Amino acid sequence: MTDTKSRLAYTLTAINPDTGQGLRARIDSPTEITILLADDDEEVARVTMGPEGVPDLTILDPKLRTPEHAANCLKECSRGCNGDMLCVAGCALECATIII
Repeated sequence: MTDTKSRLAYTLTAINPDTGQGLRARIDSPTEITILLADDDEEVARVTMGPEGVPDLTILDPKLRTPEHAANCLKECSRGCNGDMLCVAGCALECATIII
């Protein structure tokens, strides 16, 4: 999410300590998150908050593996988020590791 007053972009970053591979969740708006590779900011997935606070995962790179598993993981993980985008962003990062 970009704060229009201070022009800040809000992101969460997760790094796998074993591999060094990282992912970043950029909160674009109150209803949208973009998942990027941490090393080059390539956009790999988008999360859109649907009605009733249920997130929907869209894979942007067709070469990524098992996107349906990542989508199911996100829905399960975010059940307790109650529409909180930071909570959903954390779940998105955890679940995106399935496709990367």
